[in-house]
Amino acid sequence: MANISTLRTAPSPHAANGRSRGLAALLTVGAQLTAALTIPVWALTYLVTRPRIPFKIYLMAKIFRIATTINPGLIARESAAESADVPAKPLIPASAEQWASVTLTKVTAPLAPAFQDKVPKPAGVEAQPAPGFILTPKEALGKGSDKAAKGEKIVIYYHGGAYVVGHPLWTPFGVKLARDTGVRVYAAQYRKAVDKTSAWPAPLLDALGAWSYVTSELGFEPGNVVLVGDSAGGHLSLAVSSTLGAQGHPGPGGLALCSPWTDYTVSSNSWRTKGYDYLSPAWIRNSISSITRFYTPDAVRGAILSPALAPAGAFAHLKGTPVFLSVGTEETLEDEVRALARNLRGDGADVTVWDDEDALHDAAVFAPVFGTEESYNGFKDGVKATLDKL
Repeated sequence: MANISTLRTAPSPHAANGRSRGLAALLTVGAQLTAALTIPVWALTYLVTRPRIPFKIYLMAKIFRIATTINPGLIARESAAESADVPAKPLIPASAEQWASVTLTKVTAPLAPAFQDKVPKPAGVEAQPAPGFILTPKEALGKGSDKAAKGEKIVIYYHGGAYVVGHPLWTPFGVKLARDTGVRVYAAQYRKAVDKTSAWPAPLLDALGAWSYVTSELGFEPGNVVLVGDSAGGHLSLAVSSTLGAQGHPGPGGLALCSPWTDYTVSSNSWRTKGYDYLSPAWIRNSISSITRFYTPDAVRGAILSPALAPAGAFAHLKGTPVFLSVGTEETLEDEVRALARNLRGDGADVTVWDDEDALHDAAVFAPVFGTEESYNGFKDGVKATLDKL
């Protein structure tokens, strides 16, 4: 875990900041329209090269990657009210049938000094209460914000979005997980790292607040909790478990991570060889500059911020813990996910890796835009298997 010596004396002058929402929307639309002009070229390329990726996903990925290369700028954080409510315009709306399978309870995780106070913080970054959304399927042992029943299991879900965009309910993923696993899902909100008050470790502080709420307020045994995260949420799941381990607290019973983002140096070979994926290196690097503005280059390469590069022993706290990893064989993060798996196995974790064949980054979460229902089903089965091991 990064200690105080890894913090800069002042934030990096090169850190990106979130633009006003109006300006960001205007620039995004302009970049998307420009990218759309290339559709005939990519349609012809698809016919010639015949990739195994469905045409719609191939085309959407190309447009997104070009648009975020043209305009890699970040967006200002949502308001407190927006953060604590269901998105008015979700990226992929859940259907009425999906919503009917769960009940939604909005809660706020209070401050958790037992976990948050020991995290080194730069000036201006403070712990604060964080919203959360409890998704309860009909067959769950407990309901909403009820105390945990004896032996009850739960999922804490941390969403992705490169720490700069997203919402726990911006796709149907959390709703579907609750429906299909039969356990409550605590979908945790966290601050987006787009300014000097919300940069790392602000997301970690909020995620620790969610952990404290579930284990202290609701009374779930740590060993009955599975941390689920996709992309940046996968990174956050690892950071939470590592922080708990470093502080001597009991950790989660298991982890299930979809395309976890685990190398902030953007140096793995798959960034150069996986050309079908939608992640833009320019946008990712811009995001990293904002997230890590308070940290030295050594800290950025360290085990908390870049767990794929962690030295032996960094995951000793996960010895014997079931960890399910899914990785798309056409995603830019493939090599770093596999490096993470090697590191975890080397430290004794019970690792299962599922290769999502011909899938892009985070395909299980973003079906049908960047993935298929088969990708979701494969990941869902991994979550259920992890729960079964508890």
